[in-house]
Amino acid sequence: MLASCGEVYQGANTLKGEAQVMTASMSTTTNILHKRPNFDGFAVFDLSNAGFAATIMAPKNARVIPHKTNLGVTIYGGKYFKMQLNKIQGTAQENTQAIRALATDKDLNPSFAKLEVDGATGYLKADKNGALSFVHCVGTNGETVVISSGMPYRLSPDKFTAYTRQDVQLMWKSAKTFKLK
Repeated sequence: MLASCGEVYQGANTLKGEAQVMTASMSTTTNILHKRPNFDGFAVFDLSNAGFAATIMAPKNARVIPHKTNLGVTIYGGKYFKMQLNKIQGTAQENTQAIRALATDKDLNPSFAKLEVDGATGYLKADKNGALSFVHCVGTNGETVVISSGMPYRLSPDKFTAYTRQDVQLMWKSAKTFKLK
């Protein structure tokens, strides 16, 4: 059983409600959503119904969970695959630079250790414990789609937020497949 606050998109189906519950075969759903995904099992995921004229590679069982407090969404592909997408004004390079500056400021983010990958439109960073997170930005006509690892705990159907380095690297690989239509 999966519960979420807000709407849940799965293909053409939309479920609405503050505490909407999706049910399926309990054992099948649990097994699918709690296995670590593999990029070979990913498929092209159309984000049009979620307000993004784009596609991205994601687990075949993925669905979109909208955030009620902003215009962002989470791609939920199970316990080990969760990515947030948000739209903000400005270019991808400007926004990456601004977000990176905040993320690497040791006064604001004392757990920051290093940038493992640093590019013009994104980065993969490690904290002092070796845990990874990322930001990948894509420019769209004066706006930027910011893709980052994880999702808000209060929206997470499984309340799981401890990702391995491999989980985050897989999400990072997926984020870089984001393509505008």
